[in-house]
Amino acid sequence: MSSQQISLKDTQQLKLKEVQSQQAKLKILQNDLEKLNVKIGKNEELAPEDIEFISELGWFSALSVAIVAVTAAAVL
Repeated sequence: MSSQQISLKDTQQLKLKEVQSQQAKLKILQNDLEKLNVKIGKNEELAPEDIEFISELGWFSALSVAIVAVTAAAVL
């Protein structure tokens, strides 16, 4: 195996680890969103933490875009 192939393999492994880390974060986000959705579905009053969480959803959207970009780069 050439050094270029080893370097490519190392890069792919690093990207895979990053994707897996981001997937774990998204799983936590999904659980939080499901809890919030249940509260909304039951017409429960939202806590200040819930409102803050909703306001941060833009950041979470950016995170998912980053995951897609990393995944696409790993495939190339």
